[in-house]
Amino acid sequence: DLLAAARRIDQRLHELGVRLAVDDFGAGYASLSYPGRLPVDVVKLDRPLIAHADTDADAPAMLGVVVAWARRLGLPVLVKGVETAGQWAALRRLGCRLAQGFLIAEPLRTGQVPALLAVGYPASAVPRTPAG
Repeated sequence: DLLAAARRIDQRLHELGVRLAVDDFGAGYASLSYPGRLPVDVVKLDRPLIAHADTDADAPAMLGVVVAWARRLGLPVLVKGVETAGQWAALRRLGCRLAQGFLIAEPLRTGQVPALLAVGYPASAVPRTPAG
């Protein structure tokens, strides 16, 4: 069975210290069953799930369901594509503390990461102005 083989490989990687994420959750291919059936460490929500978090009254309810589901599985949620302070505020109200996107920083080359970390920029803080 292919799923059983994938589970064994993922478990072995986990034992070696490799941490796994369900990436692009909400983009169509990520199944609700993956985090419960495979040894994943984080769920990364895709941008379309949060694109209107600050402007659509129904968006926070849907996000709240996904965040509650991940928490029930004991998994942190990282939200991708955070571009506005309003999106970040809506996510924080839902208890999301991990984010990536242009609001936090522009995409970086590997060599640029140490300089960003050296300034002590806290990943959970909202910058005063968007990067750009």
